Amino acid sequence: MKFGFIAGKPQKSFECLAKRAALRGHEVEHIPLADMPLSLSGVTAFVNSCAANYDALHYYAGLADPIGIAFGQVCDDLGIPLLNNRSRVPHLTHNKMFQTLSFSRAGLPIPATEFTRSPDWETLSSKLGNPVVAKRVRGTHGDHVHIIRSQEDLSVVEGPSDYLFQEYLPHRNDVRVLVLEGNAICGYRRVPAEGDFRANLARGGYAEPLADDGEKDTVFRLAEAAVTAMPHDLAGVDIIKSETDGQYRLIEINTNPSWYGIAESANTQFEDILLDTYEALAAKR
Repeated sequence: MKFGFIAGKPQKSFECLAKRAALRGHEVEHIPLADMPLSLSGVTAFVNSCAANYDALHYYAGLADPIGIAFGQVCDDLGIPLLNNRSRVPHLTHNKMFQTLSFSRAGLPIPATEFTRSPDWETLSSKLGNPVVAKRVRGTHGDHVHIIRSQEDLSVVEGPSDYLFQEYLPHRNDVRVLVLEGNAICGYRRVPAEGDFRANLARGGYAEPLADDGEKDTVFRLAEAAVTAMPHDLAGVDIIKSETDGQYRLIEINTNPSWYGIAESANTQFEDILLDTYEALAAKR
């Protein structure tokens, strides 16, 4: 079979997937987002071109991309199965403020969080403690996430309306759980590089296994609940266990998660499970 992976550019996760697919006698090809007329006919032509050449499609590009939403709508109209159909998820899924509000509405545990257009250290620290985490509502790989300990530190917050502020939870690592079609598939700890509080692998952190079955069960159930609150076909759910009270809290959902280099730590060949999903999509056609 031949599968199409739609993304702005191929990344290491795609390369791993393509190599694994070849071992199973399949092909996975990168489909770059094409230049096209912004019209129904333009998007339909792109969809038809993809569908004509591949047995199943996976839209991996950015969630906020209007073309992705239109692409999903046309796939629905034409009955073309698509993993990560952007037209079926809330448009603001990528927005950390929207995520926090959605988790809270669902009754899921989150860090204490504040929003203000005029951040003042005395007010924030009285509500959230010291230090405080400032997090841009849109950002990846730990970019635009800062530890704030004073009014002077707040100078890094450019455009306060683009940020949310959270209590800092003392922790040794966070946990990333990959959830595919509502089911938690695998999880692993992400340990920060020395001197950094962010555990992103892209920032030099490293992965290690979840050795405790009780912890695994807890974070898997919490990750699935997060994706129920914020529906998405493939998501990376980040969770922190506070060393203060030992409780787990949801941090965010990554809507374009990487699975590069996690096979040993997650004790799972995630690419095989993703390829199984592609095969099931192809069978629907």
